[in-house]
Amino acid sequence: MTQPKISDVRDALIAPPGAKFNLSKRDSGDRSLFEDKGDAKDSLKEDADAINELQDKLYANRDRALLVVLQGMDTAGKSGVIRNVFAETSPLGMQVRAFKAPSKTELAHDYLWRIHDAVPRKGRIGIIDRSHN
Repeated sequence: MTQPKISDVRDALIAPPGAKFNLSKRDSGDRSLFEDKGDAKDSLKEDADAINELQDKLYANRDRALLVVLQGMDTAGKSGVIRNVFAETSPLGMQVRAFKAPSKTELAHDYLWRIHDAVPRKGRIGIIDRSHN
């Protein structure tokens, strides 16, 4: 099977800027983009390779950073997304941070205090496994 076009993936998975988005209206079992699991895995490998190339450029230029925030209930697959989507990316250019309930020290500071350490330096990709709040 041929891979879906980027525009098909974008239209199926990404809400347009400013558009209202109701997650409960999304079918979590939707399999319409790929005929079978093998096709999806092939596409994921290609995407992971592309992310690695882009991360190499990001690291070399060191003029900006990328912050990815994954939000979901326990067992929603956040760690699996990190493992698979960033499988080909060098750990030298990435940092992953998981937030649990705030500690007493964190609660004694302002709302964003504990996020500062998780923000990636220029040239790196920072991934937050569950938001800081």
